[in-house]
Amino acid sequence: MGALLWFAYRIDPIDTGYGISPDVPFDDLFTVWWRTPDGQHLEDLLRLGNTADTVQGGLQWDRYIYRLQAADLRPLSDLGEVALVFEAQNDDDELPTNVWLDSVRFCVAPDLPHKHFLPAVLR
Repeated sequence: MGALLWFAYRIDPIDTGYGISPDVPFDDLFTVWWRTPDGQHLEDLLRLGNTADTVQGGLQWDRYIYRLQAADLRPLSDLGEVALVFEAQNDDDELPTNVWLDSVRFCVAPDLPHKHFLPAVLR
């Protein structure tokens, strides 16, 4: 069994400040992570912010694709229920960072012996 997580996002900062530690080098954050029903933080899938290399004012939409193998899904399924969390937060200054999220897809499928991708051209 495998899965694919796909979404589009855009980060448009006015804030150009840096964070206070190497672990969090951004003033304003956009994170995607797994959470248990009781609120336990499991794993970050994406952690970006206003000063990331891929972020610029007016940047076009970007796509995030994350492929999960059976070994990735097993610990999540053992927990029973988990939540996929999208979180954006700005620091206390007056300079915002805008975050847009669109087209979230999470598809789980059994492993098939032959995989086909469409459109396909058969001759």
